[in-house]
Amino acid sequence: MAAARLWGMDRPETRFAWNGDVSLAYQVCGEGSTDLVYLQGYCSNVDVNWESAALSRFLRGLARYTRLIVTDRRGWGCSERFTPGSVPDIDNLTDDVLAVLKATRSERASIMATYESTIVASLFAATYPERTRSLILGRTSTGTRGASRSLPRCDDSSPRSVRRRRRSTASSRPSSSPLHRHRRVDAARRRARRPALARRGAAAPLDGARAARPLSGERD
Repeated sequence: MAAARLWGMDRPETRFAWNGDVSLAYQVCGEGSTDLVYLQGYCSNVDVNWESAALSRFLRGLARYTRLIVTDRRGWGCSERFTPGSVPDIDNLTDDVLAVLKATRSERASIMATYESTIVASLFAATYPERTRSLILGRTSTGTRGASRSLPRCDDSSPRSVRRRRRSTASSRPSSSPLHRHRRVDAARRRARRPALARRGAAAPLDGARAARPLSGERD
Protein backbone atom coordinates (compact mmCIF):
# COMPACT_ATOMS: atom_id res chain seq x y z
CA MET A 1 0.00 0.00 0.00
CA ALA A 2 2.83 2.37 0.83
CA ALA A 3 4.47 1.71 -2.55
CA ALA A 4 1.19 2.33 -4.35
CA ARG A 5 0.77 5.67 -2.60
CA LEU A 6 4.36 6.60 -3.35
CA TRP A 7 4.01 6.03 -7.08
CA GLY A 8 0.83 8.04 -7.36
CA MET A 9 -1.80 5.30 -7.45
CA ASP A 10 -3.79 7.19 -4.83
CA ARG A 11 -3.82 10.63 -6.44
CA PRO A 12 -6.25 13.50 -5.81
CA GLU A 13 -9.12 14.21 -8.16
CA THR A 14 -8.44 16.76 -10.90
CA ARG A 15 -10.99 19.55 -11.01
CA PHE A 16 -11.33 22.72 -13.04
CA ALA A 17 -11.76 26.39 -12.18
CA TRP A 18 -12.89 28.93 -14.76
CA ASN A 19 -11.56 32.38 -15.54
CA GLY A 20 -14.01 33.51 -18.19
CA ASP A 21 -13.98 30.76 -20.83
CA VAL A 22 -10.55 29.42 -19.80
CA SER A 23 -10.42 26.21 -17.75
CA LEU A 24 -7.71 25.83 -15.09
CA ALA A 25 -6.84 22.40 -13.71
CA TYR A 26 -6.23 22.02 -9.98
CA GLN A 27 -6.09 19.42 -7.24
CA VAL A 28 -6.64 19.66 -3.49
CA CYS A 29 -5.15 17.32 -0.92
CA GLY A 30 -4.45 17.52 2.79
CA GLU A 31 -6.59 18.77 5.65
CA GLY A 32 -4.32 21.31 7.32
CA SER A 33 -5.61 24.56 8.75
CA THR A 34 -3.48 26.65 6.35
CA ASP A 35 -4.09 26.78 2.60
CA LEU A 36 -0.97 26.47 0.45
CA VAL A 37 -1.10 27.12 -3.31
CA TYR A 38 1.77 25.56 -5.24
CA LEU A 39 2.58 27.19 -8.60
CA GLN A 40 5.05 24.85 -10.24
CA GLY A 41 7.46 26.49 -12.63
CA TYR A 42 9.27 25.27 -15.73
CA CYS A 43 6.75 22.48 -16.46
CA SER A 44 3.61 21.36 -14.71
CA ASN A 45 0.97 18.65 -15.01
CA VAL A 46 -1.23 17.93 -12.02
CA ASP A 47 -1.86 14.37 -13.19
CA VAL A 48 1.66 13.38 -14.26
CA ASN A 49 3.20 14.93 -11.12
CA TRP A 50 2.11 11.92 -9.07
CA GLU A 51 3.93 9.47 -11.33
CA SER A 52 7.26 10.83 -10.10
CA ALA A 53 8.37 9.26 -6.85
CA ALA A 54 10.35 12.33 -5.76
CA LEU A 55 7.67 14.87 -6.69
CA SER A 56 4.88 12.75 -5.24
CA ARG A 57 6.79 12.50 -1.97
CA PHE A 58 7.36 16.26 -1.99
CA LEU A 59 3.68 17.07 -2.56
CA ARG A 60 2.48 14.63 0.09
CA GLY A 61 4.97 16.14 2.52
CA LEU A 62 3.43 19.58 1.91
CA ALA A 63 -0.10 18.18 2.25
CA ARG A 64 0.77 16.61 5.59
CA TYR A 65 0.75 20.02 7.28
CA THR A 66 -1.41 22.15 4.97
CA ARG A 67 -4.41 22.06 2.68
CA LEU A 68 -2.42 21.87 -0.54
CA ILE A 69 -3.79 23.35 -3.76
CA VAL A 70 -1.78 22.39 -6.86
CA THR A 71 -2.71 24.03 -10.16
CA ASP A 72 -1.46 24.08 -13.74
CA ARG A 73 -0.85 27.49 -15.23
CA ARG A 74 -2.77 28.44 -18.33
CA GLY A 75 -1.12 26.74 -21.28
CA TRP A 76 0.47 23.94 -19.22
CA GLY A 77 -0.54 20.45 -18.14
CA CYS A 78 -4.27 19.89 -17.94
CA SER A 79 -5.22 23.57 -18.14
CA GLU A 80 -6.52 25.40 -21.19
CA ARG A 81 -4.12 25.84 -24.09
CA PHE A 82 -3.59 29.09 -25.99
CA THR A 83 -2.41 29.84 -29.51
CA PRO A 84 0.84 31.70 -30.31
CA GLY A 85 -1.26 34.70 -31.28
CA SER A 86 -3.06 34.91 -27.93
CA VAL A 87 -0.33 34.54 -25.32
CA PRO A 88 -1.76 35.69 -21.95
CA ASP A 89 -0.11 38.52 -20.07
CA ILE A 90 0.93 38.41 -16.42
CA ASP A 91 -2.28 40.09 -15.31
CA ASN A 92 -4.36 37.27 -16.77
CA LEU A 93 -2.17 34.65 -15.12
CA THR A 94 -2.56 36.47 -11.82
CA ASP A 95 -6.34 36.44 -12.19
CA ASP A 96 -6.12 32.70 -12.91
CA VAL A 97 -4.68 32.16 -9.44
CA LEU A 98 -7.56 34.16 -7.96
CA ALA A 99 -10.05 32.00 -9.91
CA VAL A 100 -8.50 28.85 -8.43
CA LEU A 101 -8.71 30.30 -4.91
CA LYS A 102 -12.38 31.08 -5.41
CA ALA A 103 -13.08 27.61 -6.79
CA THR A 104 -11.43 25.98 -3.77
CA ARG A 105 -13.18 28.40 -1.37
CA SER A 106 -9.85 29.62 -0.04
CA GLU A 107 -10.13 33.07 1.49
CA ARG A 108 -6.43 33.45 2.29
CA ALA A 109 -3.52 31.25 1.28
CA SER A 110 0.23 31.01 1.27
CA ILE A 111 1.58 31.15 -2.28
CA MET A 112 4.55 28.94 -3.11
CA ALA A 113 6.12 29.31 -6.57
CA THR A 114 9.26 28.27 -8.44
CA TYR A 115 11.13 29.47 -11.53
CA GLU A 116 9.07 31.73 -13.85
CA SER A 117 5.94 31.24 -11.73
CA THR A 118 7.56 33.43 -9.07
CA ILE A 119 6.68 36.45 -11.23
CA VAL A 120 2.99 35.51 -11.14
CA ALA A 121 3.10 34.81 -7.41
CA SER A 122 4.81 38.12 -6.63
CA LEU A 123 2.29 40.10 -8.68
CA PHE A 124 -0.59 38.24 -7.04
CA ALA A 125 0.72 39.07 -3.57
CA ALA A 126 1.10 42.74 -4.54
CA THR A 127 -2.35 42.91 -6.18
CA TYR A 128 -4.29 40.88 -3.59
CA PRO A 129 -2.50 41.28 -0.25
CA GLU A 130 -5.72 40.45 1.61
CA ARG A 131 -5.77 37.01 -0.07
CA THR A 132 -2.07 36.31 0.55
CA ARG A 133 -0.98 34.84 3.86
CA SER A 134 2.69 34.51 2.88
CA LEU A 135 4.88 34.29 -0.19
CA ILE A 136 7.40 31.48 -0.74
CA LEU A 137 9.68 31.79 -3.77
CA GLY A 138 12.20 29.20 -4.95
CA ARG A 139 14.65 29.08 -7.85
CA THR A 140 13.91 32.68 -8.76
CA SER A 141 17.13 33.01 -10.80
CA THR A 142 18.65 30.67 -13.39
CA GLY A 143 21.89 32.63 -13.77
CA THR A 144 25.31 31.28 -12.91
CA ARG A 145 27.30 32.20 -9.85
CA GLY A 146 28.84 35.64 -10.18
CA ALA A 147 26.58 36.67 -13.06
CA SER A 148 25.16 39.59 -11.09
CA ARG A 149 28.66 41.02 -10.61
CA SER A 150 29.36 40.85 -14.34
CA LEU A 151 26.27 42.76 -15.48
CA PRO A 152 27.28 46.10 -17.02
CA ARG A 153 26.05 49.34 -15.55
CA CYS A 154 24.71 52.09 -17.78
CA ASP A 155 27.07 54.63 -16.19
CA ASP A 156 30.17 52.42 -16.08
CA SER A 157 31.11 51.13 -19.53
CA SER A 158 34.76 52.20 -19.83
CA PRO A 159 37.24 49.60 -21.21
CA ARG A 160 38.91 49.34 -17.82
CA SER A 161 35.59 48.56 -16.13
CA VAL A 162 34.73 45.98 -18.79
CA ARG A 163 38.07 44.20 -18.25
CA ARG A 164 37.56 44.29 -14.48
CA ARG A 165 34.11 42.72 -14.81
CA ARG A 166 35.48 40.00 -17.08
CA ARG A 167 38.19 39.15 -14.58
CA SER A 168 35.62 39.07 -11.78
CA THR A 169 33.38 36.73 -13.76
CA ALA A 170 36.26 34.45 -14.69
CA SER A 171 37.44 34.23 -11.08
CA SER A 172 33.96 33.22 -9.90
CA ARG A 173 33.72 30.24 -12.25
CA PRO A 174 34.58 26.76 -10.96
CA SER A 175 38.18 25.84 -11.79
CA SER A 176 38.47 22.29 -10.44
CA SER A 177 37.89 20.48 -13.75
CA PRO A 178 40.84 18.88 -15.62
CA LEU A 179 40.34 21.27 -18.54
CA HIS A 180 40.68 24.33 -16.29
CA ARG A 181 43.78 22.86 -14.62
CA HIS A 182 45.35 22.18 -18.02
CA ARG A 183 44.68 25.75 -19.14
CA ARG A 184 46.24 27.18 -15.96
CA VAL A 185 49.38 25.04 -16.39
CA ASP A 186 49.66 25.96 -20.07
CA ALA A 187 49.31 29.67 -19.28
CA ALA A 188 51.97 29.42 -16.56
CA ARG A 189 54.38 27.78 -18.98
CA ARG A 190 53.87 30.53 -21.55
CA ARG A 191 54.52 33.21 -18.92
CA ALA A 192 57.71 31.40 -17.84
CA ARG A 193 59.05 31.32 -21.43
CA ARG A 194 58.56 35.04 -22.03
CA PRO A 195 61.73 36.28 -20.15
CA ALA A 196 63.89 33.63 -21.87
CA LEU A 197 62.61 34.61 -25.30
CA ALA A 198 63.21 38.29 -24.53
CA ARG A 199 66.82 37.62 -23.46
CA ARG A 200 67.44 35.49 -26.53
CA GLY A 201 66.19 38.25 -28.81
CA ALA A 202 68.33 40.89 -27.09
CA ALA A 203 71.50 38.77 -27.43
CA ALA A 204 71.06 38.06 -31.16
CA PRO A 205 73.78 39.94 -33.21
CA LEU A 206 72.64 42.49 -35.73
CA ASP A 207 75.00 43.73 -38.49
CA GLY A 208 73.20 47.00 -39.06
CA ALA A 209 69.63 47.58 -40.01
CA ARG A 210 68.64 43.92 -40.47
CA ALA A 211 70.30 40.53 -40.10
CA ALA A 212 70.70 38.63 -43.35
CA ARG A 213 68.28 35.75 -43.84
CA PRO A 214 68.85 32.93 -46.34
CA LEU A 215 66.53 32.60 -49.29
CA SER A 216 63.88 29.90 -49.20
CA GLY A 217 65.74 27.78 -51.78
CA GLU A 218 69.17 27.97 -50.11
CA ARG A 219 70.54 25.44 -47.68
CA ASP A 220 73.22 25.72 -45.01
